[in-house]
Amino acid sequence: MSHPRGRRPNNRTPRARAFPSPLMAAVIGVAAILLIASAVMLWPGGDAEAGFEPVDSLEYEHSPNHLHGIGFDPEAGRLYLASHFGLFAAEDGQLHQVGDERSDLMGFSMDPHDTSTIFVSGHPQGGGNLGVLRSDDEGRNFEQIFTGIGDEVVDFHSMTISPLDSDWLYGAFMGQIYRSEDGGHNFVAMEPEGLPEFGLCWGVPCLAAAADDPNTVLAGTQQGLMVSSDGGSTWGLTGGDLGQVAAVTVDPVAPERIVAYTETMGLAETIDGGESWESRQGDMPIVEGGVVFSIALDTTDPDRIFVATMNNDVFETTDRGQTWHQVI
Repeated sequence: MSHPRGRRPNNRTPRARAFPSPLMAAVIGVAAILLIASAVMLWPGGDAEAGFEPVDSLEYEHSPNHLHGIGFDPEAGRLYLASHFGLFAAEDGQLHQVGDERSDLMGFSMDPHDTSTIFVSGHPQGGGNLGVLRSDDEGRNFEQIFTGIGDEVVDFHSMTISPLDSDWLYGAFMGQIYRSEDGGHNFVAMEPEGLPEFGLCWGVPCLAAAADDPNTVLAGTQQGLMVSSDGGSTWGLTGGDLGQVAAVTVDPVAPERIVAYTETMGLAETIDGGESWESRQGDMPIVEGGVVFSIALDTTDPDRIFVATMNNDVFETTDRGQTWHQVI
């Protein structure tokens, strides 16, 4: 509130005005600070938490719900969960529904170097396919950036973004591998030589782009862990007796580190590009049918790993797989 300055005095006897005592002023000041702080906590920065609605469970609005992918933002300490009914986020023990998108989100992929950028594919609630959607505000809002080639509308059940060059994305649809080199706005499709048509990621190979070459991409399949070094055109098996591979991810800051869920070792890790593997299964409390299909890494702490299972369980380890606890 502004006060007038330079007002000329008059000759009237001034009325007595009530000013708060120093103690009362302090009380009023503290109350104002608390009120402002409460508002900031509920709506930080005016919009920092806009679009993050606290909810009790993944099924608060729709049941049954199920997960299709996870990703971790280490700076915010926030775990993202793509589901059959939109995007959720877990942070400090609280689950949130993110934004207004309630589509069946498949192919969930976060830019590892800018986690506010998220790509999804999947199915709208009314049926059909979504094409590719992109968000640049942590999942609050999505925009369709690609429908398909020609008259098709794609549904990438698995999609991955290159940690080395975020303009490169790969997707799997109808037995083909799609590759984009312009941030998902345009794709080329190819018949992948040597890659099994069906995989364990919701019926497609489980894709993970390499961290040292955008032309190199991995795929978990029912025949094992496969790799292409020519942009997804030709494929071959990697080393190691892993059996079927139902999930795979690459550490974006340590290119030789790969974490996969395997038939022979459970959750397994290599730090030499696949030459040797060690089990990280530990005491993970997986029940029957709880195959791990998605893995998220904390890029600031190699001992911290998150996994999601077909049973909608999410587990976390902070000691590189020796012990696990359930997050959701």
